[in-house]
Amino acid sequence: MAAKSIWIFGYGSIIWKAGFPHRKKLYGFIKGYRRVWWQGSTDHRGTPEAPGRTLTLAEDPDAYTWGAAYELDGTFEEQQKTLEYLEWREKQYDIRRQVDLLSLPNVTNGTASLSASVDEELPDPQVLVSGASLLDKAACIASQREPSKEPEVLVKDCLVYIAGPDKTRNPNYLGPASIEDIAHQIAMSVGPSGPNCEYLFGIAQYLRDKGIVDEEMFEMERIVRDIVAKRVSEKIT
Repeated sequence: MAAKSIWIFGYGSIIWKAGFPHRKKLYGFIKGYRRVWWQGSTDHRGTPEAPGRTLTLAEDPDAYTWGAAYELDGTFEEQQKTLEYLEWREKQYDIRRQVDLLSLPNVTNGTASLSASVDEELPDPQVLVSGASLLDKAACIASQREPSKEPEVLVKDCLVYIAGPDKTRNPNYLGPASIEDIAHQIAMSVGPSGPNCEYLFGIAQYLRDKGIVDEEMFEMERIVRDIVAKRVSEKIT
């Protein structure tokens, strides 16, 4: 059976560790959401006794969040198997939504063109991400001006997995906490898929490699690395 295009939008581990066959990968933004460390993980990066923390999306009408969209490869039957894998992988995420992948329009002073790319590096200057999302009035480090036009829709109706705050549907939801508390939880937690810090480090490094400056993410990474290094030092001594 012929397969129609199915697109998945990733904003966490999927951006650096997809784990499923895809024929195309596009970088871009979704509007109206920001990345937050509010989901507990008892199946991959923690345990029921000591949950880890993973990313989810919180609604924010003024935010753009950077990520990657994947067009699934294969026949209809093969795509269904990929979706079954994703349902297993994201089983603690209770919301499935359709989002449009956008390219960020050129800023008005012409210093940068922040459009999406197909497996390519983003152009200089780097994209500045504030609070894990790209804000309307902070398009990049070089310019604080309003975009010159509306973002272009690159792909419509990408499937995205979100962990919502309704604990009757999502009992693993943890909600907001201080960056220090979240960092300590990430540094200490280990689950069937490995240490929680590996999840953080992989995402942070991928953002860095693609020229995305997420100050909140990098500060979290710095704190967690300090905690992990201190624990290693204490074991040695």
